[in-house]
Amino acid sequence: MVEGYELIESDANETGYTGVWKTKNGKFAAKFSGKHLGVFDTAEEAALTYAKAKADAKAAKEKAKKNSPLKKAKDKKTKLENELAQLEIQIAKLELEEAAEDEGEGEGEEPKEIN
Repeated sequence: MVEGYELIESDANETGYTGVWKTKNGKFAAKFSGKHLGVFDTAEEAALTYAKAKADAKAAKEKAKKNSPLKKAKDKKTKLENELAQLEIQIAKLELEEAAEDEGEGEGEEPKEIN
């Protein structure tokens, strides 16, 4: 780990790092996701730049996912569903109270005769 970044090792090339290769003039170049990141004196410098680019891309993707319209819509839907459930509970309680009051109104009255 260098500067808080995990260098990604690889046996696939002579530099020992993913996204890094040795140039004809003996320096080291880095590339991430099709973007050339620069030429460096050491493989470690190139690997560090690659690791930073990868971490930045991951952070950007997570931020976009967190702030996506779909995520916001789902959060709003969940909030509205919770509010609806609370309202349904309140309605049920009021209906029970009303039914109890209706039953209590007939007490103490004489039954009426039907002809």
